Amino acid sequence: MAAAAAVLGEEVSGPVDLGGSSRSHVLRCATPGGGTVVVKAYRAHWEVAELPYYPAYR
Repeated sequence: MAAAAAVLGEEVSGPVDLGGSSRSHVLRCATPGGGTVVVKAYRAHWEVAELPYYPAYR
């Protein structure tokens, strides 16, 4: 969740488990403005999945 907060520039809270697989985990987290963000972590890193084509990573 710390990596998601760093990308968004704001804290995320209230993680809800959305499932995943043996190698990944998916959470829905709340943002301070009342929105939500989906965070996917891979077992090897347990950080936000990097999506190079997504503008937030440029």
